[in-house]
Amino acid sequence: MERKYFDVEEIISQVEQKTRSQGGDLLIDYDSCDFSHRLVQPPIVCYLVTTKDERGNLNCAPISMGSAVWGGAPDAAWYFVMGVLGSRQTEKNLRASGECVISYYPYSLLKESHIAGLPLPPGISELEVARLTPVPSSKVSPCGIAECPNNMECRVVHRYEASGTTIFILKIVAVNVSREIYEQDRAHPYQPGMVLADLMYEVSLNGKPERINYMRMDLKQVYRTGDELGDDSAWTGSFCSWMESEERRGRISAKEHEDILRLYERWMEDPDPVGNGGIKAALSARLTELVWKE
Repeated sequence: MERKYFDVEEIISQVEQKTRSQGGDLLIDYDSCDFSHRLVQPPIVCYLVTTKDERGNLNCAPISMGSAVWGGAPDAAWYFVMGVLGSRQTEKNLRASGECVISYYPYSLLKESHIAGLPLPPGISELEVARLTPVPSSKVSPCGIAECPNNMECRVVHRYEASGTTIFILKIVAVNVSREIYEQDRAHPYQPGMVLADLMYEVSLNGKPERINYMRMDLKQVYRTGDELGDDSAWTGSFCSWMESEERRGRISAKEHEDILRLYERWMEDPDPVGNGGIKAALSARLTELVWKE
């Protein structure tokens, strides 16, 4: 078998010089060089991670860098290994609380996962804006998600620093699973588990603006998050650039844009869910209305 070899360190150095990173993510693809990061990181199942900050504000983020692993005796357990950029709220919350819930998401939650990945202001609940339903956890403080086929309650047992990313090793302490999936799996001759939930696999990140391309387990079709929502020039962008994009699209008026930014500024000045709960509720309502507007 003929091989093609790459000096990965040299490739990364060249790409960094071209400032191809966004928010710390190094987007290596064939537009930037003759190498794709998917040659190292094949598509793996995507999931949502819920955490809480020190004030009790809920955060939910879609992530696709991680996998479940098994620990043997004498401390047998299931673990989940997950890499999170140091700039993300998920990373900060995990450092502070040491707890989270990981929930695989199916194709039916494609839009909701996109909404959860939008640059919402810190402290604003992505679950609320994406119209997802919290499920109380049994052993950790953050909630699970009712619309997801499973929820894995986790506690941090180790963490390691690597190039601005924190790699968390999480111990899975409790799981709840959709009864429908559970019964289907018990009846299935091959018992494929969560594959029956029609989960999503992140394949690539490309286009202008950049958007995630997904595949389902049948590998017959690629599904792309919509261009009608989000920053119109970048994958994620910032909250302000996102709002500017929505005004350019005509999804919000100049007056609505101004009102949202005023609420955003007032919330950022005091992100207290109790003392400034009215502003939080108002901003959440405006953003929910925006993302679901036809």
